[in-house]
Amino acid sequence: MTGIYTDNNFLEPSCIQHLIRYAQTTSDWVITEDSWSEKFIHLNTITDKNIKNIISKIANDVKIVVEHTENVLVSIETCQLVRWRKGDKLDPPHADCEHLDGSPHPYPNRHYSALVYLNSNYTGGQIFFPNQNLMPETKPGTLIQFKGTAEYLHGVTEVTDGERYTIVMFLTKND
Repeated sequence: MTGIYTDNNFLEPSCIQHLIRYAQTTSDWVITEDSWSEKFIHLNTITDKNIKNIISKIANDVKIVVEHTENVLVSIETCQLVRWRKGDKLDPPHADCEHLDGSPHPYPNRHYSALVYLNSNYTGGQIFFPNQNLMPETKPGTLIQFKGTAEYLHGVTEVTDGERYTIVMFLTKND
């Protein structure tokens, strides 16, 4: 067991179709002053109530998976729809709740991370885990869940064609 949970059939195709249609037509993408501009939509800012309900249910289902696989109680810290375009990548690898050098991390409460893949019509954009020498194969509907610690460093290879859509979540242990 690598400590990385994968379920290749987490979402139904009909659910995925609704989410992709929304992602490709919405103007809800958040505009920022950095490289993340127009790459994400927070769950609480989604204007389409049906889509918001679908993603809320997915988030709750992911929460249940994390609680079951990790044997802990968690709260959802963040849930976002994320879009990666040609040229986007996340390298070098990072951890979601701690820095390798021991310096304070801006999100130390991101104890668990989860991604749900929505499409496959892109090239590149693969998540990789260097410590586990792992690059999981994904398809629409795949859930990947892992701890946010440095043991589970991860990155994303460059998207070389198309757009990659995922739902990304961070979860916090309940004390």
